[in-house]
Amino acid sequence: MLWGWVGAALFLAGALALMTRHVVPEVAMPGSEAAYERRRDREALLAVAALVAAGGIVGRWWNEAPGFATALLLVLPLLLALTLVDLDEHRLPNRLTLACVVVTTCGLALATLATSSAGWLEARRALAGAALLGLFYLALALLGGGRGMGLGDVKLAPSLGGLLGWVGWETWAAGAFGAFLLGGLWGVVLMLRGRGRSARMPFGPFMIGGALAALCLA
Repeated sequence: MLWGWVGAALFLAGALALMTRHVVPEVAMPGSEAAYERRRDREALLAVAALVAAGGIVGRWWNEAPGFATALLLVLPLLLALTLVDLDEHRLPNRLTLACVVVTTCGLALATLATSSAGWLEARRALAGAALLGLFYLALALLGGGRGMGLGDVKLAPSLGGLLGWVGWETWAAGAFGAFLLGGLWGVVLMLRGRGRSARMPFGPFMIGGALAALCLA
């Protein structure tokens, strides 16, 4: 029960702080009022999605691994902030990706200490998952020559790979390739709307969405 209150309080505090400082600054937004309204509606929708994800994480992991559930709740506000910034600016800022790495590392370390001795196996798997997913996205960025994955995606990948790897390799694979499934489905939607060739599509939200879906359904 104590883990539940601590995790919920940290999630709400982090979400409010990040939404205030990094996502919804109190300044006039460029563009029309209609564009501002659309952005505000999107932010509200994603905030609700984050709360639903938090509920799914608690429901899935709280009894089995409360330390890991707390780690996920700690990193979730940063993932929400990264999603919103990538949608608005088509970039993943270093301050947020670095913070995500630090929070994920600390959270998984606490999760490992909260488990039995077998948790060290999970920690090693998390390190391997972080390294493999980071190298995978680095290879995609280098092969794309700047036209595919960006360095922000590369910097986000280790955090997601660590979380997925902590659970298991099947979950790692589901989360890693789920991002491309979601991105491909959205690409089809854009093509049906006649925007397939001209639209710029940030990939960070699909990386995060695929990872969260895999973690909730593991």
